[in-house]
Amino acid sequence: MGKILFGVHLPVMGFDKTNHEKKGIDESPNTREQILSIIKKAELLGYDSLSVNDHIVFRTSWLDSLSVLSVAAAVTDKIKLGTSILSIVVRTPVICANALSAIDVLSSGRLFAAGVGPGSHKGDYDVCGIPFDQRWSRFEEGLEILYKLWDYTHAEQNYVLDKVDYNGKH
Repeated sequence: MGKILFGVHLPVMGFDKTNHEKKGIDESPNTREQILSIIKKAELLGYDSLSVNDHIVFRTSWLDSLSVLSVAAAVTDKIKLGTSILSIVVRTPVICANALSAIDVLSSGRLFAAGVGPGSHKGDYDVCGIPFDQRWSRFEEGLEILYKLWDYTHAEQNYVLDKVDYNGKH
């Protein structure tokens, strides 16, 4: 049997203040101090990975997932980093490829997973001006674009955009 790995999913979203008060919680877990504390403790305690999920807008406050991973890359040395679900449709595949490549470089190759998906929150699509009913077809195209972008090594510390051609429906 292989080694069981343990990870921490970072609390990048705030919570409804009313629910906080009912539970006796004074502040949201997405303050700078709390996020940094969780990140540093996870590495100190020997967890294998940190992950975040993604929204552009949500019903509560929300820290940008890629920014949080960048901070984690800067304040840790060993722990692996990843996304549980990153919406490549609302962020666009090119922006996601660039940001994730940068995080991988800044973390010295510790980006272990780029979990991607179309996203499930209609509000993300509305604010970005993308029809929600196109999410799956755009996601399928986005995956093809990501694969093409990452088909080249980032030996030059970046992906090679000018060598990628794609003519999709969207």
